[in-house]
Amino acid sequence: MTQTYSPRAAMYLLLREDFGVFTIGRLPLDPPARHEIERAAEEVCRELNGHEVRGSPKAGRRGACASGRIAVRWTTSAVYVREVPRPEADFHEAHNELCRRHIHAFGPSTPSAFAWWAGLSPPEARQVWTPLVRELLPVD
Repeated sequence: MTQTYSPRAAMYLLLREDFGVFTIGRLPLDPPARHEIERAAEEVCRELNGHEVRGSPKAGRRGACASGRIAVRWTTSAVYVREVPRPEADFHEAHNELCRRHIHAFGPSTPSAFAWWAGLSPPEARQVWTPLVRELLPVD
């Protein structure tokens, strides 16, 4: 099991094999925005210097979790942050699987609801959602 932050700073407890879906799958599709998260992750990794650090998250740590390079360990009394190897997850498939998971857990749903939940912009969420429409059933 591993832990990471959701887009709204809630803690996710995940199976290790799902870590890429819930991190890489949340990265923006827009290259400059994605680069900003990668830059933040690089700064956090430099700050950690190979160590697990206890304490409240500093600026950038929560957002950097979407890079897949930062994991957290939350206990009832503390949060620990550490660098982890980037998951071997295909960028586009991670987004598709994240959308499928959203629909499975919260469906019926909409691209707007998926955008809010995944932390993606509404246009990006629609871009991920659209190819999956053939897998969905319409409901009233």
